[in-house]
Amino acid sequence: DPIELAKAFSRLKIVLTKKNLMKIVEVLDQDKDFQITFSEWQTYFRFSPSTELEASLRLWRRGVQLDTINEQQLPTSYTEKELESGFYARHFIAGALSGMVSRTVTAPLDRLKIYMQAMGKRKLFKTATTLYGEGGGGVSGVRSFWRGNGIAVFKMTPEMALRQGIFETFRELRGDYDEIIISPVTNKELFGLGCLSGFIAQTFIYPLEVLKTQAAMRTTGQYSSILDLIRKLHQSEGWRVFYRGYLANSLGVLPACGIDFAFYEYLRRIYREKCTSLEEPSIWALTVISNVSALAAMYVSYPLYLIRTRQQYQIVPENILEMMGKIWRIDGWRGFYFGSLPNLIKVLPASTVAYLTFEYFSSLFDIDG
Repeated sequence: DPIELAKAFSRLKIVLTKKNLMKIVEVLDQDKDFQITFSEWQTYFRFSPSTELEASLRLWRRGVQLDTINEQQLPTSYTEKELESGFYARHFIAGALSGMVSRTVTAPLDRLKIYMQAMGKRKLFKTATTLYGEGGGGVSGVRSFWRGNGIAVFKMTPEMALRQGIFETFRELRGDYDEIIISPVTNKELFGLGCLSGFIAQTFIYPLEVLKTQAAMRTTGQYSSILDLIRKLHQSEGWRVFYRGYLANSLGVLPACGIDFAFYEYLRRIYREKCTSLEEPSIWALTVISNVSALAAMYVSYPLYLIRTRQQYQIVPENILEMMGKIWRIDGWRGFYFGSLPNLIKVLPASTVAYLTFEYFSSLFDIDG
């Protein structure tokens, strides 16, 4: 019963609030008799790779959501004990490394997306052929598909660190951490803090976003190095050039973040209702749910991100309304979704690679041990 459960946690030096203790009982108690049998405990935690209770509780508290589609992922909520023990640092490094590997593997699709967005190209295969030929064909042509990937990988770590740091700062100001299970942050607060931390981080990191687009769009021999790219961009328009498309990007953040979060929670609730044998989805189910919700968010905010990319690339960028009118007149509503196909294609390989590499680095850093 709950009292025995509380005593067991206390012996393990795990402090729980009454609210979280009752939440555990509610989730584990499948037959709703207010008693947790060994069978119910075993059924719920059968997906946990660890025999340690603390690691199993982390599985209950937090599913693995990997950023494979959008770049507006909500930060992860950590407990005070996880921050002090070094778990946060290991988890952060594993997530960053898995993201870098996933981005690198799917970089050709990302460059195709950027090129199709900026140039208004419809056909994926024809665009790929164009980029291959411009890159010089052969090995050089293949290597050209990774242009801009270095900056994309480089910007991941500071962006993640900024988002998480800002998120944790706001949570500390709000106060009140649990030692192990969960901070009492509501879904609305999580959404608000996540969007705000993402918006602030994007403001600081945005120049790298512009550099990534320019590097992906560069022709063979156009720039001798990244420093040469920065110097030439600065000469054209001063420091303002590094914030081209910032307004369109900012307008896209809130709906992307909100739809992703709301749809994720909706799908997880549907899963619980349909799969009564398990109150919470498995890790693989969470990954699928996360990607589906991210896809929904991507298609809603995609027109603004397309406009952002074009403004980043254009020598004299048009304003948002001018560009929207021009796209509509020339290509209709389809024009707002150029480049969405390679973005859709990369979902499965990106999420698979990210999941497998995250599992590898989790094992390497003994995250769940």
